[in-house]
Amino acid sequence: MTAKNHLAFLLFLLFLSPVRSQLPDVEELQLIEDAIFLEHPTDMVDEMAKLKVGDTLTLITFSKATGQLLEHRYTSKEQTITELKKTGFRNRYFVLLIGKTALFHMDN
Repeated sequence: MTAKNHLAFLLFLLFLSPVRSQLPDVEELQLIEDAIFLEHPTDMVDEMAKLKVGDTLTLITFSKATGQLLEHRYTSKEQTITELKKTGFRNRYFVLLIGKTALFHMDN
């Protein structure tokens, strides 16, 4: 194998590794059956009242200024409501995955 081939192979591996690490997120998003767009972050409280036992919550937040991913984590109903009361999700867009439902807040 020549030096060019080694370099091409290493670049291919570097490209492939972030793609592979994102596959679980892509698979999770494919399982969404319903999407609800919220006008205000506090509207999520009504939707969270419909939680069933065993529903999983995943919170994904983005910066309104840059669009950069701020966090992606599993959370609980209580943690999410506490954070909502403390921050109001100011300066952030969010997607809250509850089971197979996605709650979006993406106002301008």
